[in-house]
Amino acid sequence: MRNQIFMSLLAVLFTVGVQAQDKTLKQKATEAKAKTEAKAKAEGKTAAAKAKEAKSEAKGAAVKAKTKAEAANKSSEADSKKAAAKAKSAATEKEKATKEKIKAEEKKLKAEGAKEKKAAADKVSGTYNGKKVYTGPRGGKYYINSNGNKTYISPEGK
Repeated sequence: MRNQIFMSLLAVLFTVGVQAQDKTLKQKATEAKAKTEAKAKAEGKTAAAKAKEAKSEAKGAAVKAKTKAEAANKSSEADSKKAAAKAKSAATEKEKATKEKIKAEEKKLKAEGAKEKKAAADKVSGTYNGKKVYTGPRGGKYYINSNGNKTYISPEGK
C-alpha cells in the first residue's frame, strides 16, 4: 500500500516537472519572439520582414522546446518505471522474509507448547539421579532426560 502511494506520488512529481519544463520553454519562446520584434523595430525593418523573421525564430524555438519536452518526458517515464519495479521487488522480498520468520516462530512455539503440555499434565512426585520424577495418568513414573525425551523408571520389586 505504501509502495503504491509512493510510486503514484513519484509519477505525479515527474509529470509536474515535465509540465513546468514545457511552460518555461514556451516562455523562452515568447521571450525570444519579443526580443526579435524589438530588434526589428529598432533597426527599422519593414513590417513584413519583421513578421517573417519573428515567425521563423518562434517556430525554431517552439520546435526545440517541443523536442526537449518530449525527451524529458520519455526519460522521466522510464525512470519512474524503473523506480516502481525496484520498490515492488524490494517490498516482495521483505514480505517473504517476514513470512518466513513468522513461520519459524510459530513452529518453535508449537514445539515448546507440546513439551509443556506433556509435562504439565503429569504430577511431579520426587527425584531420581538429580532429575524431577513425574507420575503419568496411568501411574507410570518417568523423568525427562538430557535429550528432552521421557525415560521411564522401572518399579522396584518387579
